[in-house]
Amino acid sequence: MHASWPGQKNIRAGDPSNPQNKIGPLINDAAVAKFKLAIEQAVAKGARVLAGGEAVGRCVEPTVLVDVPADAPIYCEEVFGPVVIVEPFDTEQEAIDKANGSDFGLSASIMTADVWKGITLGGQVQAGMVNINGPTMGGEPQIPFGGVKDSGWARFGKWAIDMFTDLNLVTVSQEKRKYPL
Repeated sequence: MHASWPGQKNIRAGDPSNPQNKIGPLINDAAVAKFKLAIEQAVAKGARVLAGGEAVGRCVEPTVLVDVPADAPIYCEEVFGPVVIVEPFDTEQEAIDKANGSDFGLSASIMTADVWKGITLGGQVQAGMVNINGPTMGGEPQIPFGGVKDSGWARFGKWAIDMFTDLNLVTVSQEKRKYPL
């Protein structure tokens, strides 16, 4: 059905308690159905699946798509599954404009040989989290997980306490105070 790349079989989806599996299952059957539908819609509009796209139960293979048209839902909606759209660009500004053209902004990755350039570009991407030369971030408790635009307005982890809590200080004195005035 589609090509593969060297090492693809090393990125297995399955039971996360097995260290050979790098990707765990999606949250429920509805998430798997949504993932499959997004892939099918993209292919129907002309996208090509270079790798992955298959599911066994709730475990979905890492999926690589190319030639995804801008009117395919997967192009501009959050998928919450192991999929990447590979899209060429001619200038850095075009790449930033494409990244920022979505109503969503949870997480992004920039792959580059020039890390400092990546950091500069990362500051221009409208996303709650940007990773340079790595995958989009997960939900580790030590990071301020969250997005911008329609991907949210708050951060989770320890930051959620500040976002959703009002500080109220109450003190108690046993004796009546005597002021020197």
